[in-house]
Amino acid sequence: MTIQLPTKSFFIPQPPDDREIFWAMQRYPDNVKVYHPHGSIDGTSVFWHNRLWPNILFFAVYVDPKAMDRHFLFHRILDDLTKLAGKFSDKHLVTSDYDPQHDFNQWLHQQGFTLMDKVHCATLNPDGLSITTQNFPTSTQELTVSEALNHPELLSQLLTMSWQAYRDNHPSLSPATVSTHDWQALLLPELVSDIPSLLVNDSGNLIAISLLAKSAQTAGKLWLVNESTPGAANRLFANQVTWLKSYQRSLSICLPQVTLKLLGLTEQMAMLKTTTYENFLQ
Repeated sequence: MTIQLPTKSFFIPQPPDDREIFWAMQRYPDNVKVYHPHGSIDGTSVFWHNRLWPNILFFAVYVDPKAMDRHFLFHRILDDLTKLAGKFSDKHLVTSDYDPQHDFNQWLHQQGFTLMDKVHCATLNPDGLSITTQNFPTSTQELTVSEALNHPELLSQLLTMSWQAYRDNHPSLSPATVSTHDWQALLLPELVSDIPSLLVNDSGNLIAISLLAKSAQTAGKLWLVNESTPGAANRLFANQVTWLKSYQRSLSICLPQVTLKLLGLTEQMAMLKTTTYENFLQ
């Protein structure tokens, strides 16, 4: 019998339909395993590795709520993933998805998985945003990522500040140290390069970044935020919102609470329809 991988509409019948499993199945099709003990697909799993997180097996699982013997299937899937982690000498298992978690991820709490961190996600319409900026008298200049590429010293500062922001986004489990060259190769292809994303003071030093990752649905996804001068990130983001308004482009975000506060977005988020994205670690 030939087993067909489920489509998005078939396998994820409940909103939100952007579950981690669907994204992962598309990106890592060779690592997909389907479970069909009764002749139809009752569940699927997929795993992958990330060079910034060696010794971690990342995975996503979905089990059909109507499947028979679901808890037996839960154990079988987790056992298979644990064996894979042993095969690759991985020390941890990590899975992520949107809250509310589906049944399998909720069951993982009983198997020693703990909440590692979470971020809050929303799509922002700049026309509806009003960012309160702090008193920031310093003379500054905004630059795009493309412009920074023409200034080696500024690019070096950008790489240092963005790497620190990436580490800060994962406080529970720091990524592996990588060379500046490797981080540049990983970072730059992901970034939107034509939106003002860097704030430089009158001495030519980088004092804030607000970097957007590429997104098919919006102008970008706000990703890495950092500052060396208090209030600089807030000022930069307020100017980004003005830029987005002028081009009538929306913005998606997925950030931890501490970064939302840094940008002055805490109150705005409370009035928006948001989702929470959670990471679990064993």
